[in-house]
Amino acid sequence: IGNLPEQIKLVFKPHGDFRVNGYIIQRRTPTKPDWEEIAQIDGRLNAEYIDAELDHGQVYEYRLIGTTYEGYNTHPSKSVSEKTKKLPPIVRGLKATTAMPKKIKLEWKSVSDDININYNIYRSNSLEGNYKQVKENWNQTSIVDNVGGDGVVYFYKVTSVDEYGLESLMQEIGVKGNSLEKPLAPVITYSAIEDGVAVIRWEKRDERNDTFVVLRSYKTGVFKGGEDRTQPKPELEHRDSGLQPGGEYTYSIIAIDEYGIESDPSVGVTLKYQKVTQE
Repeated sequence: IGNLPEQIKLVFKPHGDFRVNGYIIQRRTPTKPDWEEIAQIDGRLNAEYIDAELDHGQVYEYRLIGTTYEGYNTHPSKSVSEKTKKLPPIVRGLKATTAMPKKIKLEWKSVSDDININYNIYRSNSLEGNYKQVKENWNQTSIVDNVGGDGVVYFYKVTSVDEYGLESLMQEIGVKGNSLEKPLAPVITYSAIEDGVAVIRWEKRDERNDTFVVLRSYKTGVFKGGEDRTQPKPELEHRDSGLQPGGEYTYSIIAIDEYGIESDPSVGVTLKYQKVTQE
């Protein structure tokens, strides 16, 4: 009985001669044509044997030799051959997204519409790294990996698993996917104090730049203030009229895209406010 996972079952009619007290089982393969003894069975009526831990999709040929109480052996039986079950097909068409916020979506082609197949998903931090299983027996041909960060990079492989638990080979090369990276930070193009008002202008460097937040830190003499943060706004200019004489103010800009992903702060500029007194 073949087409079993990693095994072949032998069933035979007990020998008709009552002097037979057991059997020798021999096996050979197309690549190893010499007969090899693989087992001995005690008892004339013990008429079956399971040959296990075999290679997948391999043809095996068997024959039996009866043993007697007197120590004589019968002639070999007629040989029979069978084949073990093949591994399920390798997964093809694996793709991973590179532009989803804080997640990576994997998709692949179904390996078969005729048999019940599930999938195991593996992930690595590098192309040649150790791929660890992150999902077992998934029953769909797509999955979303919620990586929870911006610009997170992973490499993936997917295997198919049949109803017997046999798992296909992995793809030779992993597929790269990454979550959406942070937008590029703006560039401050103008900074000055005009009539007691700090004026900051900037340019966006990324089409994803949707709104902007201005960060301000300041110090006055020995007093160092904290960091202020404006509400998001679409304008490319900021005016700060709340300046104190002798105060030193540092400004930087953060861009925010449509998904709420923030860029790193831009390179900051520092302005010192010296109030001009009129005589």
